[in-house]
Amino acid sequence: MFGALAHGLGQLVLPQSADNFVNADAVTRAGYGMRLLAEQVSPASVADAVRTLLTDPWRARRAATEIAATPRVSSAAR
Repeated sequence: MFGALAHGLGQLVLPQSADNFVNADAVTRAGYGMRLLAEQVSPASVADAVRTLLTDPWRARRAATEIAATPRVSSAAR
């Protein structure tokens, strides 16, 4: 998730198990992506979600700006 957000890419999350659901909730609450549960997945629902993410990328781009402004590990270690 962090890598995609660092590049300003919104995410379509399809949680399956373990911490996937927690991560999917975090992404959707922050407005950085969308979640589809297994029973919601269809070719049409995936296409609609991807279309939405591609036409409204500003939130994910905001995440990329915030991540880029975060101090690097090397400066924290000093």
